[in-house]
Amino acid sequence: MSYRETGPIIERWAQKQGVHLTRESGGPARRYFHVSSEAGETFQIVIEPEHGDAVRMDAHLIESPTDEEAHFVWEVPASQIENCLDMSLASAQAWFRRGAR
Repeated sequence: MSYRETGPIIERWAQKQGVHLTRESGGPARRYFHVSSEAGETFQIVIEPEHGDAVRMDAHLIESPTDEEAHFVWEVPASQIENCLDMSLASAQAWFRRGAR
């Protein structure tokens, strides 16, 4: 599955989730989006172009009022890109809820 084939899957997923998908203007043209919490934390989730049949996603905590750091990485077959997008968003949301017990 090529980046051209996964592009529409990523775009449909982003629209369904209500996230604004951006494409890097230069370089490998990575796609990325941001999710934020009410507490002022923000994750940037980056979707790399396929390498072979694998897709890599990185979720970086880029803003935190407490200067905490987090970085999650997934690498999955391109056919599982939608599941990986779900997992990346769920991981960010779980991070946001980590103190609410």
